[in-house]
Amino acid sequence: MTLEVADECTQKEIDVIGLGCSKESFTEHSEVEKLIDELRTSAQHQPNQTDIHQYQEQPHLIDSHLDGLLTKIINIIREEVLDYEVKHVAFRCLYFISKVRGYKVVARHLPHETADLEPLLHYLENQDPGVQLKWETHYGLLLWLSILKSHSTFSDLTPVLQSQSWKGLIFLKPRVASWRYQRGSRSLAANLQQSQPVETKAAISVNDEDDHDYDVPEEIEEVLNEILQALRDKNREVQYSAAKGIGRLTSRLSKNFADQVIESIMELFSLRESDMAWHGGCLALAELARHGLLLPQRLSSALPFMEQAMLYDELRGNFSVGSAVRDAACYLCWALARS
Repeated sequence: MTLEVADECTQKEIDVIGLGCSKESFTEHSEVEKLIDELRTSAQHQPNQTDIHQYQEQPHLIDSHLDGLLTKIINIIREEVLDYEVKHVAFRCLYFISKVRGYKVVARHLPHETADLEPLLHYLENQDPGVQLKWETHYGLLLWLSILKSHSTFSDLTPVLQSQSWKGLIFLKPRVASWRYQRGSRSLAANLQQSQPVETKAAISVNDEDDHDYDVPEEIEEVLNEILQALRDKNREVQYSAAKGIGRLTSRLSKNFADQVIESIMELFSLRESDMAWHGGCLALAELARHGLLLPQRLSSALPFMEQAMLYDELRGNFSVGSAVRDAACYLCWALARS
């Protein structure tokens, strides 16, 4: 009987497992740093996972060199002129270090500058969720973005929400919900040329069995909860970004899961909620309607809230608030008419 060894787990790596306790310092640090520097000239020069993996039993030995290693890796990722393949190898190195030292420790040493948000979001947006071979890049991007998110101010929340949205899309299969509402002809001239009115089609639902078989990763619930919470934010740009994110994610969900998202949005239309929650709820429903994700059978529960929002007015001292809610309700009304 032979032992099959995966590509990333070499025989040398197996031999050194359990020997880390005999180390007194990170003796290979110079070699690893040199190989990282050489990535700029060729992605073939990459550190062997074994060089770092052997310190899993004594991860503290690499602490004194952690900042230096991460700085070199981050500088490579930040360089726009470098090829994506080179950056992917840099992200692999970041993963190797995180695997040994722990992602929480590594995260504390990553840069916290919000100036990195936009480039990282653009990088994440260009990733292909179907390419499993690049998963280390996805891991590194999401780890770094999670740190930037926790250090962002309210003015930075819009790109952070975008990162959450793209994070969710990575976990979901690339597809367009076949249960969405199918619009009829949107051309008045085309409709007038018909001998009979063009009938709009109700949603062509996926087979119930297919819908139930579509598993939604657990991480999606966490992402959606954060985005739904952002619909209550006082910053309207943040709310609009959250509504956009809900539209993107819902378009890839099963019909049953999407219905739960709509239920959560409906909870925002409560007398206990603030005017900002009503505003965010209208934006989210409008975004779903625009994409055909608010099905006809849901209109009976959505329309009463829309009518209330169009008349929303709340006195606060010697002035009233509600104009933004009324505007958002008009936008929802327009979106429903267009769908």
